[in-house]
Amino acid sequence: MQVKWEGLAAAATPGRVRAALAVLLLAVFVLLQVKPALPPEPDSPLAWQNDGRLHVFVHPECPHCHAAVGFLRTRPEIDFVAHDVSTPANENSYRMVVGRLGIAESELGVPLFVFGDRHFIGFDTPETTGPKLLALARGDLELHGGFVPGVGPHGPTYKPYIGHPSCATLGLVIVENCG
Repeated sequence: MQVKWEGLAAAATPGRVRAALAVLLLAVFVLLQVKPALPPEPDSPLAWQNDGRLHVFVHPECPHCHAAVGFLRTRPEIDFVAHDVSTPANENSYRMVVGRLGIAESELGVPLFVFGDRHFIGFDTPETTGPKLLALARGDLELHGGFVPGVGPHGPTYKPYIGHPSCATLGLVIVENCG
């Protein structure tokens, strides 16, 4: 018994094979780009994000971080967890949170306050930033682009290895809101 391949060979021209391969590769690429919007797994480093607590990412050399944590310790009604980003595990969590919240690399800094899917960066004083921080922890803070108006990225933040970026220390000539 012989199988005739003539019809199949005629249908599989080099051009058709290339076109079919291109369509297949495009479909695989598109499927790899689609990420399901599922909540994090219980063992995920981000599983805590919706636990109803305020999460504060701090660095041990950051004076604003110390002030923020000190302020939060005077408020027993605020349940918060501090994450020291100088440790590899917490730095990994910080990077994952930053990615999930869509914070640009240029806006990174500490302290970073996260409550659910809302966040803001920076802490000045209990009088200026404190009420906004309490509002975030209560869940009634209206954020604009993820930031409290007037606080981070132009507000007082600490960037490890850089310190407190400012026009004077970085030698910036033209910077918005500088001075």
